[in-house]
Amino acid sequence: MEQNQGKKKIRVNYYIDKHFQTKFILSFVAVIVFGLLVTLGVLTYYSQTKFKGGIYTKQETEIVKTEDGKLMAKPTRVMTFNRFELFWQPVVLVSAFYIVLIIIFGLFYSHRLAGPLYRIESDIKSYLDGDDTVQVHLRKNDFFQTLADLINKVLKKK
Repeated sequence: MEQNQGKKKIRVNYYIDKHFQTKFILSFVAVIVFGLLVTLGVLTYYSQTKFKGGIYTKQETEIVKTEDGKLMAKPTRVMTFNRFELFWQPVVLVSAFYIVLIIIFGLFYSHRLAGPLYRIESDIKSYLDGDDTVQVHLRKNDFFQTLADLINKVLKKK
């Protein structure tokens, strides 16, 4: 649906063909989720088999006075981390960010596919219902411009 505002048309609805657009977006989201699961699986495998002792150590210290009055750093706790513990949260966060980007990009990109297909389908139905003046007009940046031109040529010949 578009609204006229002066000469410029403004898109109001980007979700034209819900089934097509949802399937289009979810296919890309599935790829990211699959990549996330593979990455987490590889991190888990390596953390359990290759780096059992950990790969990163963090030592906490506290400052204490020695018997002779000097200050000294005394280790209090040593923490060992493996790759999974270090990387799973950033991997999940980056994947979630990519999923949001794909949903937004997918909605706008699929609109450029679904919108013209909806328009072509609607105009062909109008022609079949007896409207001989039908012409397929697509927006400037929509896909299928060549197809619309060919359909218009066919409709003029009849």
